[in-house]
Amino acid sequence: MTNVSLNSHLNCVSQALEAGHEVSVLARTPSKQALENSKLTVIQGDIADAEKVEQVVADSEAVKSVLGPTQNKPEYMVSQGIDHIIAAMDKNGIRRLVVSAGAGVAEPNDDPKFINKVFGLLIRTLSRYVYEDMIRTIDAVRATDLDWIIVRTPRLTDDPVKVM
Repeated sequence: MTNVSLNSHLNCVSQALEAGHEVSVLARTPSKQALENSKLTVIQGDIADAEKVEQVVADSEAVKSVLGPTQNKPEYMVSQGIDHIIAAMDKNGIRRLVVSAGAGVAEPNDDPKFINKVFGLLIRTLSRYVYEDMIRTIDAVRATDLDWIIVRTPRLTDDPVKVM
């Protein structure tokens, strides 16, 4: 059984619990975590608090981060959060990291079509700080020697799972 630390998103949490994993979640507002399960630990805190992040990550075998910017402001909370996650993982000897990023964050091996280039330009123009935060996040993950996976998703929701 794997103990998986997650940051928010109900579907990710419920899927991990259904698979039999022990799950620790960092939540600003624990009451929003509607799930109740003996294998779920919800710790009140914020991703900007390195001590809280370490508390959640400490006994994990893997970490999954679904952090995402909530506003287009130069706050860079996601990249700050991933820095705390990486530091906590290093301190506790945890190797496996899964991180979600927006679909607009390019990958070096991409071969974008014209529409993808337009979409990317729109994101960089209209959501400059969101884009910069995610680029900083991905760059920080890529710079580690962790066993990482970056999943690029257009949008995560708490809607029912759709298998495609």
